[in-house]
Parts: sequence; C-alpha cells; structure tokens
Amino acid sequence: MRIPIFSNTLSNTRMKTIEEIRRERLNMLKAEYGGVGKLAKHLEKDVSQVSQWLNASINSGTGKERGMSSDQCRYVEEKCDKPRGWMDADPDRVDVTGILKLIALYVQSTEESQGNIMTAAEVAEKLPPRS
Repeated sequence: MRIPIFSNTLSNTRMKTIEEIRRERLNMLKAEYGGVGKLAKHLEKDVSQVSQWLNASINSGTGKERGMSSDQCRYVEEKCDKPRGWMDADPDRVDVTGILKLIALYVQSTEESQGNIMTAAEVAEKLPPRS
C-alpha cells in the first residue's frame, strides 16, 4: 500500500554538504542572537572569525573556503545550549523515524483514525519549513 503524502515527504532532494549545513545553522544562530556581533560575543570569538565562517571566506594560505571543524561545532553547540550534533543536522531534512512511526500508527488505526492522520499530515505538509 502506498501512502502518497508520506512518499512525497520521503523523496530525495539534493543533499547539502556539511559546510552548507553548518553555515545554515550558524545563520540560524546569528538570527537567534540578533546579529553576528552578538553571536560572536556570546561565543567569545572575534567577529571576523564568525563572519568568515558565515561567508565561507577564502583562506589566503590554502585558497580554500573557511569552514568549521567538528570541534568548533561542538563548542558552538555547547555555548548556545544546542544538542550535540545540532550543527551537523540539516534542518530541511525529514525526520524519517517520526514518519515511520506515523506510518505504523496509520496501518494499525481504524478507518476513521486513518482519515484524521491523513488530514493532519496534509496540514503539516503545507506548513512553512521550520527555522
């Protein structure tokens, strides 16, 4: 049995690189803290360093984009009271475990409950992405 709304949600999209995800998460923190300066102050880092992470500035020595190491991400998570691994989790990706639990609930439900589950899923699909 195919449940279209769930199948659409689980479809693959272009995967982001870890650097893209980390920049996106850092931008979320920038908004949460009210700007790059306030975020840098909270992190006890220079504004220029946080700005370079956000903008993927080119390192003059290596010619590569500046990114955040795993250790730096764990530090940011700790300072900003985020769960370990938060900086590496793509906020646009689907919670597959939650979807599978919902499918299991759907299969075990009465016809009336299945209708309610589908209505809730349709409403949720129309919501804007979480930030």
